[in-house]
Amino acid sequence: MKDMIKRLWLHHPGFSETLGAPSNQAHHLSVQQSCPEPDMLTGIFFNLKEHIGRTNCAAGDAATNVAVAQACIVQRRWQQAAELYLLAFTLAVAAPWEDCFDRRVWDISTEDVVYNAARVAAGSINFLNEVLQPHEAPRELGWRRSKYKLIPRFGPRCSGPVEFTNGVCLQSGAIILPSLSRAAVEDLSFCTEFGAFNHQPNFRLSDAAEWGSLISSARPFETLFIVPVGTPYPNLWHALHWIVPAFAAKHSRHWKAVDLRLAIIFDIMAADGTTVRWNIEREDTPAMVEFLNFFRPVLSLLSATPPLFVNNANVNVTCFQQGVAGFDSFRYDMKIPQAGQKEVASFRIKWSEATINLPPSWPERLGRVKLLLVRRR
Repeated sequence: MKDMIKRLWLHHPGFSETLGAPSNQAHHLSVQQSCPEPDMLTGIFFNLKEHIGRTNCAAGDAATNVAVAQACIVQRRWQQAAELYLLAFTLAVAAPWEDCFDRRVWDISTEDVVYNAARVAAGSINFLNEVLQPHEAPRELGWRRSKYKLIPRFGPRCSGPVEFTNGVCLQSGAIILPSLSRAAVEDLSFCTEFGAFNHQPNFRLSDAAEWGSLISSARPFETLFIVPVGTPYPNLWHALHWIVPAFAAKHSRHWKAVDLRLAIIFDIMAADGTTVRWNIEREDTPAMVEFLNFFRPVLSLLSATPPLFVNNANVNVTCFQQGVAGFDSFRYDMKIPQAGQKEVASFRIKWSEATINLPPSWPERLGRVKLLLVRRR
């Protein structure tokens, strides 16, 4: 869908003028694209919160609605076009951060969505009142880039790795930090291929007396590395979005597997804040068993000890004198990534080094391993 959106050339200043011309590529693509039936969109609007909360990519869904709306306009189905623009508006303002709605990737911006939602809604009403004639509709209602500043600027949420230089503890789904690390909690969001999520409800700041007791049990040279993972599914393509930056971070920081402890964190809550995506609160749940069975060889190359799971409700207090949360974003499908060629090169180096002397936990049936890294387009 992203490639189709780019082929429409929505950013072109003359897009709306040529949408109705049969010789235009955008017109040709829009005629071929089906326009949804009214009852399909009605069902979405009746369950709008569920629809928005279910998506992992608000920008992608919003851009898809924009592209399909062009088809409805060309096919003279004004009401569906208006509803698709309003749905795109709802999705866009639900996730307005710069690193979620990247114009360089999607060819449209949040400003554009807000502007066109207002234009199309007004245009549809005018047409129903016989103000707008059918032959004028594609030109009047077709997509236009916004000339106006309509909403405040929202910065990026993917801030990159955050250092816990004063120590960090995990306990039953909570991340515990000393009170002097308050700024780190406020700045921290975990970035996956689908966007960023916060863990603030499960952060706890410890006072000096309690923290002194907790941190006294920490191993002196072990570092906690909190790795955000987009989904627990055994899909290598999606997994590369955390495997590559995790290995790159290990290489750039000169970490050794024996001195590194991984803590996997999942974004288990949907965007509505109430729906749980996966049952992963214990390691014996089917989703977690499948995750560990599939990724255990990779995890063993990163760390010599089994990983912890931040979302696990049964974790005893485990403390570390230093830690790092997150890494540079690696999101080729949705945003220009923070991680680039340097990080991919670091990943290849660290992977090669790790597979020369495989750890004891590496399954014999896998033998020697070579990895081909392909960027999907």
